[in-house]
Order: sequence, then C-alpha cells, then structure tokens
Amino acid sequence: MSQTKTQNHEAIEAGMRQATTNREYVDRFDQLNGTQIGKLFWIAASLENFSDLEEFLQEMEDGVWNEILPECGPSENEHFEEYRDDNQLIQLLIDHDKYGFIAEILTPECSNFRYDEDGKLTGWSTHHGSRTINYVYAETIEGLYAAIEKVSEVEFEYFKNLDSRKKQANNHPQI
Repeated sequence: MSQTKTQNHEAIEAGMRQATTNREYVDRFDQLNGTQIGKLFWIAASLENFSDLEEFLQEMEDGVWNEILPECGPSENEHFEEYRDDNQLIQLLIDHDKYGFIAEILTPECSNFRYDEDGKLTGWSTHHGSRTINYVYAETIEGLYAAIEKVSEVEFEYFKNLDSRKKQANNHPQI
C-alpha cells in the first residue's frame, strides 16, 4: 500500500473514532426531555424515491420554510410558489444545494416543575399526548443533533416559564 493510501486510511479511521456513534446519540437523546424525531428525511438519499419527501415539503408552512431554509422559502425566493405549484420543491432544494437532513421535531409538553430549597430544578411532569412541532434542517448528522438539541432547550425553557407564570397566577388570584 502506498504511503498516501495508508495516510488516508489512518485519517479515515481517526475520524471514525472521533465521530459520535449511534449508541452515543441514544444516550444524548435521553437528555432531551422526551424530544423525538417525528419524521426524518436525508435529501441526498431521497432523490430516487421522493414522493414522501415531496409530500412532506408541500405540507410545510411558508413560515417554516423561511425559518429553516430561508434562501429557499417564499420570503427570499421569488420562484417559490412556482416550485410548489409544480410539485417541484425537491428540485428547489437541489437548485440551492440542499442535500442534508430535514426533520420534524416533537417535544412533549412539560409542567409541574419542582425545585429544591436552593432553587435547583429537581423534577417535572412530561405529557407525551401534547407536543409542540418544530422543523430543522442540517447538512450533517452532528448538525442535525445540535439543531434538535437547541429546539429541545428552547421548548423546555418555554414550558418552565409557562409553568412559573401559571403558579404565580394561582398564588395571586385576581379579584
């Protein structure tokens, strides 16, 4: 084996050792307060069998497009409606070199937050029957996880604040 091939092989092995394993992602997802992936598409792998992806894209609201894929969404792309009307939203992604991962993220409602005497969060209730739905796009698996983690953190903080406001309102009933 030539020196270059050996170096390439060693570099690939080193990169694989540094990469997060699927088992590590299982452990990391356990830390996301019940947040799950509802639907997941790897665009690069969906180009031959695209009907489910196209349906998913057609159902996404304009605001979602503008948030997760702004250069493709209707706010910045004057041809967006033409792509949508022609059922060519996958082509829109291709035209903008978007071959990564797009996911629907489900976060269960949390309530009844409990704190110890020092104000440290000790527990809460999770309600899987009531979920928020968010969408993310990322070019890599690690980027996808980071986006999901951010959604989970934002939603968890929202539910903590909502719970706090409800408790304050119950402690101070209006007359």
